[in-house]
Amino acid sequence: MMNKLSLFQLVMWVVFPALFMACGGRSPVSRDAASLTVIDVESALAHLEDELTLSDLYDTVRYVPLETSDSCLVGAYPSVRVVDGCIVVSSYSGTALCHSFDAQTGRFLTRIGQSGEGPEDYTNSSPCYNARDGLLYFLREPDGLQKYDLQGRYQGRLRLPTRFPMPVQYVFTDSLIVGRFNNRWPATDCVMLSFTPEGQFVDSIFDPMALVGYPPLAGTGYTNLKPLAGGSMLALTTFGGSDAWNSIRGGEVYECGGQVKYHADFSDTVHVLKDGHLYPSIVFHTGSRHFPPEGRARAEGYSDKVVITGVKESPERITFFCTRNIYGEEPDHYFGIYECHSGTLRMAPTDGTFRDDIAGFMPYETSLIEAYKVTAWLEEHPEASQNPALAPLLQVKEEDNPVIVIGESFR
Repeated sequence: MMNKLSLFQLVMWVVFPALFMACGGRSPVSRDAASLTVIDVESALAHLEDELTLSDLYDTVRYVPLETSDSCLVGAYPSVRVVDGCIVVSSYSGTALCHSFDAQTGRFLTRIGQSGEGPEDYTNSSPCYNARDGLLYFLREPDGLQKYDLQGRYQGRLRLPTRFPMPVQYVFTDSLIVGRFNNRWPATDCVMLSFTPEGQFVDSIFDPMALVGYPPLAGTGYTNLKPLAGGSMLALTTFGGSDAWNSIRGGEVYECGGQVKYHADFSDTVHVLKDGHLYPSIVFHTGSRHFPPEGRARAEGYSDKVVITGVKESPERITFFCTRNIYGEEPDHYFGIYECHSGTLRMAPTDGTFRDDIAGFMPYETSLIEAYKVTAWLEEHPEASQNPALAPLLQVKEEDNPVIVIGESFR
């Protein structure tokens, strides 16, 4: 998939973050070895398991078909999150949509807001969830977050002292709201902003490595989007020569145990935010397979190097995807599970799917399965009609809303 980006378009993406408010005092990355978790990826790559299955992720799994009617049709590019007994699905069908369904039955509950320019409208229908107040926060450019409860009731607009383009992803703690910029083509090492729950500016958070290895922008860029295991996407932008501007997610921020964690593109370290500073929290030790910063600005090579492409963390475990030979035609993808209490690490090759050895359904890839894929699989596996765990799927029709996969772990 090729997207042509003029230099002007690239500058629109990369320069405006530098025009934000004066970014306070810099918050250098610091080190606190006492709280550092080191995950030995290099050794695990030499002792791979044959596969990791769905039971390695969850203890139970349920398949929930979403109600289908004219009032709740899920559009294109759907994304899903399960929060507080509700399935919240964002999609696009001429306009941005957000619907809520019951997490037990799939029954349609309500449509949540709408995109537009009205006083209660939002810009993007993919919300961030604040577990502390139970509200969904939707981006409203250029300087606000629209708040809705899970019943679709509008709860007001939180104005933030930012300029366009504002941070695109937010996490919440008891005392802070932290927003991450979509740093696809970084022009500044200011990667996040923090605010009070009332929306007052607190600080700017810097990543000194954000600009390392990138050349100056030059000429017209062409972006090739390359899928990676785990739902990530490599955006490889070249300028007709050897120079490139590459990114995976533009960075990611998440909350774990009341702490804000940040993982930058191509980085082997997850940082924790403390008192406005970034401290190393998790290091993926890749040793001889370490991917150097200058590799971010190339379109080929580094075939033996490993890139951490996605991280999820809970107090009990850390899961991650990584890729070797990321610029190659046939890169090698791996999935790892690190158990925090025992310190054990298991890794296996992956194509991004996991065999369902719990319910016996099709390989698990994401938490949302299009209905036509469900019906096609059932036709190929008529014996599945006798499987009680798959009984909710037997009434699914090809044009129905998607089926949601809900896994639970009690470990």
